[in-house]
Amino acid sequence: MENAALCYFHGCTSKPMEGSVKCHFHRNRGLCRISNCRNQVYARSLCVRHGGRHPCAHPGCSTNARLGDFCCRHSKHKKLCHHPGCTKVIQIHNRCIRHGGSKHCLYPGCATPARAGGHCWRHRMYIKRENAPTSPSDSSHQGCCSDSAMSDDGTSSEMALPLSGDDLDASILDVLLTCGDMSWSHTDGASFVL
Repeated sequence: MENAALCYFHGCTSKPMEGSVKCHFHRNRGLCRISNCRNQVYARSLCVRHGGRHPCAHPGCSTNARLGDFCCRHSKHKKLCHHPGCTKVIQIHNRCIRHGGSKHCLYPGCATPARAGGHCWRHRMYIKRENAPTSPSDSSHQGCCSDSAMSDDGTSSEMALPLSGDDLDASILDVLLTCGDMSWSHTDGASFVL
């Protein structure tokens, strides 16, 4: 009677709870209605092996259905990019993003794929900045990171940089320039002022 000291389910080595044939983990799992089957119920009081899952709807296939009515082998396959040798899934115009299957950013001169609201990830911030409130009392970014900086003669000058070449570096430089006069020091002890 070694099996009485273990949980009823196949492969479980835990001790059953007092007054039950199931362990604490399997306490709410149903037993397959087929006699001597030690698998847990999947559906209709049957385990997967005994019909708890529907078989594939493809004629002659006895595999269990995975997605909808078909098994993995007979389900609809996703269309692949038409570019020779590409194995990626299509997005637009029968092509993947890399091979022209995407819409481009609406920012003038940008060919990066659009991500949010018709703009690439980089230019979504410029669009938000253009739509931001203009009066200082309405702005949530007073002080450091404003859209303009004060020059020595007290006039405001626009600090936005046109994007070209390596746009990521330009956007970082734009943030640094708009933060005003700040001193920075390098790990070797050299310091500089923006």
